[in-house]
Amino acid sequence: MNISIIGSLCGDSTIHDQDILELLNSERVKLSHNGEFSGKPSTRIFINDHWVLKICRERGFPSLNVAEKWCA
Repeated sequence: MNISIIGSLCGDSTIHDQDILELLNSERVKLSHNGEFSGKPSTRIFINDHWVLKICRERGFPSLNVAEKWCA
């Protein structure tokens, strides 16, 4: 799996493997229309106080640029 950091609200975008593992082991955010997070049923979002991890394994992005736009 390729993980890219595409932005940060606080300017510090250093994340460690352990941070990502903790996010992946946390409870998945429920998506809803007009909610804090929305998306297709295949989208997985995990959050904590510092990070948002967005995953969609079914996506076949033709380029990194397209993947970054989707995440943003």
